[in-house]
Amino acid sequence: MSRTIEEFKQTLSRSFSLSTPLITEQFFGTLMRTVDILITGLFSPAAIAAIGIADVYAQLAMRVGQGLGGGAIALSSQDTGGQNFTSRDEAIAQSLLLGLLFGIPIAIIGVLFGQSALDLLGAPSEVSRLGGLYLAVVLFAAPADIITVVGSRALQGTGNTRTPMYILIVANILNIVGSILLGLGIGPFPELSILGVGIATAIAEYFSAILVLFALVSTGVLTTSKLPRNLTITRQLLVISTPQMVSGIVTTAVYLPFNALLLLFGIEVTAAYHIGRRMYHQLTGPFYRAYGTVSSIVVGQAIGKGDLKQARFEGWFTAGISIVLLTISGFVLFVKSEFLVSIFTSDPLTIYHATNFAKSFSVAIIFISLYFSLSGALHGAGDAMTPFIARTTGFFGIFLGLSYLLSVPLNFGVFGIYVGIICSYFWMASIVVYGFYSDKWELRAIDFMEKRYHSVANK
Repeated sequence: MSRTIEEFKQTLSRSFSLSTPLITEQFFGTLMRTVDILITGLFSPAAIAAIGIADVYAQLAMRVGQGLGGGAIALSSQDTGGQNFTSRDEAIAQSLLLGLLFGIPIAIIGVLFGQSALDLLGAPSEVSRLGGLYLAVVLFAAPADIITVVGSRALQGTGNTRTPMYILIVANILNIVGSILLGLGIGPFPELSILGVGIATAIAEYFSAILVLFALVSTGVLTTSKLPRNLTITRQLLVISTPQMVSGIVTTAVYLPFNALLLLFGIEVTAAYHIGRRMYHQLTGPFYRAYGTVSSIVVGQAIGKGDLKQARFEGWFTAGISIVLLTISGFVLFVKSEFLVSIFTSDPLTIYHATNFAKSFSVAIIFISLYFSLSGALHGAGDAMTPFIARTTGFFGIFLGLSYLLSVPLNFGVFGIYVGIICSYFWMASIVVYGFYSDKWELRAIDFMEKRYHSVANK
């Protein structure tokens, strides 16, 4: 498909316009988690291991929110492109209601069984005690966490990436300041250690949820005051969201035995992994997450306009931009990894392994870029199954399976885990590249839109 230089410039300009607020938002989001690790690193490697393992469980709410948010951004972007605001209103209202219904039981389970969840992994008693306190408080905010993610994705689907950015920057700054004050006990505040970090997170989550709901209403994106009841939209939301939610839960399920595998090599190696992973998220996460969302927006809106060729072009073009930016940030991570991880800890063994974990992620950066950007494109088209297959097989079979095979039975030790990390992202990227190259997502997207608009017209 031939395109003029002017068309490329316009596409590039729009991509940067959408991605800049998203990158800024994600930077502050990852910075908040980085500060949490920095604060706990002042206490001990056990404290880092505790918050790192607890976060595996705590991310359950975020992964459910991302799943429902994937459905919200797909329908929101398509309906915005097609100017069908009645359908969009119903889809957003339903996704928020579903988020609340999923969040409440997660909060109850977290409060009642926080420490028991860490005990299941065989964590040392001090790690289990500290992590259990943190987990109970953070999961108490699960309903707010899910609503924030879903509402933000709905806004982003309309092309408004700035409002969620402002909200989440303020909320993350509140979280960072709260973690410092309550974690370290500065001024009149008590020194609550990990518990203080968890309390700061919970407060910030409820604060951001309130602001997101206000933004949806005040910008006119959410106008309904009636209980949503269009079952066609409900089914489509669940068809798109369920694979993403299950994929997130599968990822959490994989991280549990994966952390148990890390613990076989000691608390220092476990802490090192979470430091290396945190550094990788801080330097590269804002880019791959942002461009995954941009892909969903531009592909979904192009489909809503009925321009499938443009949707395909937007998906590949966004992936290309993502690769360039992530290659640069991945190179910085590789070269400066030892310096960066030493900020978190002074323990020599922890620094050694954390450096290697960070380098492993940087080596895999091109595959990570392809996986997230093209998964976003497929989600925008309503195809959640292809990314689900990629992530499930990649994490179960390679991230966990190959890592265990190489490190324990074949006796390669921690080096086997480094290899498993790199190979898992190569596998996942290969599947979504093939999925977006095929035309199945185009047929699915058109079918979904026709059924949705027909159901709304008959109401």
